[in-house]
Amino acid sequence: MNILIINGSPRKQGNTAKVIEWVEERLAEKGETVEVLRLTDYKVEGCKECYYCWKSPDQPGCAVKDQAHDIFEKMLKADLVLYAFPLFCWGPPAQLKALLDRQYCLIKGWETHELYSLVKGKKMAYLVTGGGPVEGNIDLVVPTMENTAKFIQQTSQVQHLFVPLCTTPGNMGDDVKNSAYKFADALIGGN
Repeated sequence: MNILIINGSPRKQGNTAKVIEWVEERLAEKGETVEVLRLTDYKVEGCKECYYCWKSPDQPGCAVKDQAHDIFEKMLKADLVLYAFPLFCWGPPAQLKALLDRQYCLIKGWETHELYSLVKGKKMAYLVTGGGPVEGNIDLVVPTMENTAKFIQQTSQVQHLFVPLCTTPGNMGDDVKNSAYKFADALIGGN
């Protein structure tokens, strides 16, 4: 399986990166092909809502000329896209939000109202780290990410992992590592 992990954290060595490291380690042990993409290494602007993408029925076709196009190409080749991010004000940070909004260009058929996605059926998952507890945090972001999967990937195959009460990467112990391993196993069907 070809797995693309998009690290949407603005911190390169933060809690999210540490959990990704464990997920990637487990997936590699299972023989999966994994690419981790740090969004901070890419220039991604927000959606202009210009509808230029409607003109390209078989490719993203976004008018904004930045590195989001490179990410879309990677998404098109992946079997599973894992969005990883720290919880910022009950949602993804601005860096990832810009990319999520730009994925609108992956939906085609607007003129006929027969919508189809260029990434239809691909598995989607998300990994979220947060400084607070589960209640009042992840329960608010779950509907957003599941609706994104239903609309953009046109799939209901969504897995998620929330790591609450994160302080520093060095303070995350074997319990978090084991959760990351179990999550990785679930992503590939327990292989």
